[in-house]
Order: sequence, then structure tokens, then C-alpha cells
Amino acid sequence: MWEKHRGDLDRCYTDAAGVKRIRVFEVLIKKGAVLSNDWEKVSDHHRSYQSFPSDLGEFSTTIYAWEGQGETKWVVDANNQVIPGMRKFCSLKADLSRLRSSLREQRGENGQRYWRVQYHVVLTFGRSNLQARLRWDENGVRKEGPITVLPTTAY
Repeated sequence: MWEKHRGDLDRCYTDAAGVKRIRVFEVLIKKGAVLSNDWEKVSDHHRSYQSFPSDLGEFSTTIYAWEGQGETKWVVDANNQVIPGMRKFCSLKADLSRLRSSLREQRGENGQRYWRVQYHVVLTFGRSNLQARLRWDENGVRKEGPITVLPTTAY
């Protein structure tokens, strides 16, 4: 199974809305699965900002491949060390600046103002290579942009 780690290695955080969250891992492809030519995995993402951002920053994430036996729910152990049987497959990076017009003002649980942008990461396999795109809605129109896939060279 392949698992994706969202964000850095810290598992817990408080978002701009003041909500405590835990970082989760998502199975992209179950081990042994046969993919069709039109296979596509869409993952929902968002970024929140405590003040109106002058720069939306960069999306980045790491995709891991589980090569161990059975299943696992974690990429790292309690000491933030990658667990045995887990291998870094690639990293994804994208500039979020094109999503600026999709920023929406929100109110958190305690009434605090923050800004949020929602987007999707779309993964496909083209000619056995992983390909990725950024997808978002802008005034009711679907937009797409590039995501750079950085393969891991050392095995």
C-alpha cells in the first residue's frame, strides 16, 4: 500500500480556525492492486492563514511506499523516525499563487477571522510514471495547474 504523509512529521497541530487536528495518512493504492488506464486519485486539501496572506506559499508532501508485511497506519514511529518497511517514493511540490482568487474569508470557532483556500491533488499514472496536477474551483470554473513530482533516486 502507498501512504501519503500530509505536512511535516509533527502529528498534531492547531489550524487557523483554532481547531486541533491530527495529521493523517491516506492509502492511495492498496498493495497488489491492478490499475486501469484511467485510474485517478483525487485528494482534498486546504490551506488556512491567520491573516490575509501576501503569498500563498507552496504545497508539498511526501509519498511513501509500504514494503512491509500486512498493513500499517503510520509512516513514522513515536520518535518521528520512518518505520522499517516504509520507503520514500517521491515528493510533490506546487506553487499555490494561482489560487489567490479562491481565498475565502472564514470565521473560526471563537469568532476569529482567517482565510482558507481549498484545492485538490490529482494523481494519475501515465506510462507507468506517477503524474500529479493541482485542481481548484475559481468562480465556479474548474482550473488546473502543475505539480512537480520529485522521484526518490536512492533505494
